[in-house]
Amino acid sequence: MRRIEEFMTAGPQVIRPGLPLRDAAELMKESGVHHLPVLEGDDLVGMLTADDLRAYDECSELVRIRLRVEDVMIPMPYAVPGTAPLREVVEAMIKGRYSAAVVRSDGRVSGVFTLSDALRALGKFLDEFERTALRPTTEQALGVRSCDRDSAHRA
Repeated sequence: MRRIEEFMTAGPQVIRPGLPLRDAAELMKESGVHHLPVLEGDDLVGMLTADDLRAYDECSELVRIRLRVEDVMIPMPYAVPGTAPLREVVEAMIKGRYSAAVVRSDGRVSGVFTLSDALRALGKFLDEFERTALRPTTEQALGVRSCDRDSAHRA
């Protein structure tokens, strides 16, 4: 069984709920991330996504200046332990239409598992499949048919 911690993005950038939304936008841009777990102390209280920020692009400058992370974050985001099975997390993300899961280990945020991480996992599985399942057997590589081998053993 493959665990989510094998495929997550470890050590994610995090943000505090009382910070201005523009600070979150700058952090996302500088870090090249689209998901920020929101922590109050060590407690996970929300998730801020790039989609959440885009929803406020059309607001006036005055409104955007006043908005805080806590005003637009997703409260109580989907969170899983690092030992959670990859399949279960992916199925829950599909069912719940989540773009990410916050990964917790030892009571702290240890990573984020996003749709991009899921696609990287899929790519890894496809590589493994192509190396093993599609590799010709020795008999195929030598052009020997199974029945030829069997009749050779009987002779």
